[in-house]
Amino acid sequence: MLPAFVLHNNTCLDRTELVRDIVTKTGATVVQSFLLPDRKEGCRASHLQAAKIAKALHPTSAYLVFEDDCVLSEDWQRCLEGMSIADVVYLGYNGKGESVTYGTHALRLSPKARDKILSETERLARVVDDKGAFDHILSKICRQEGLLTAMPPPDQKGRWAHQKEGLVSLITGQVRASPPQQ
Repeated sequence: MLPAFVLHNNTCLDRTELVRDIVTKTGATVVQSFLLPDRKEGCRASHLQAAKIAKALHPTSAYLVFEDDCVLSEDWQRCLEGMSIADVVYLGYNGKGESVTYGTHALRLSPKARDKILSETERLARVVDDKGAFDHILSKICRQEGLLTAMPPPDQKGRWAHQKEGLVSLITGQVRASPPQQ
């Protein structure tokens, strides 16, 4: 199994069971996430922290990173079948725009993607359309660096992983709506 990390701040008690489920299904290591006044900055810093730990512990391996509001299906690993060539695999996503894939709640990242995240994130945080938003930054890194991306087709975007409905988003402060129907 790939090394896995789940980003979680232990003050977010409404996510504890989700974190346990991710750890059970993936063997993930819990990485203390950052809750900062600029919530996008906290998300970005948390993803950077996971990338640093992944590089230190598993320098030549792809890895998985999950946010603590992620719900994984029982057969989530099937999503990865045939996608090992991709640098960035979105196991689930909220939507896809012209220049951004929304949702970084469940990712498989190659060592090349990890290294680009580590070297480019802070620079791009100041220049992407939605300043500091990690999903915008990751999309820009993929485009600029020619990273291969893969994801389920739109009619299955929440099949393998989705964000738990009913939780308050730590980024927007809004209650998350129901996932797409399967």
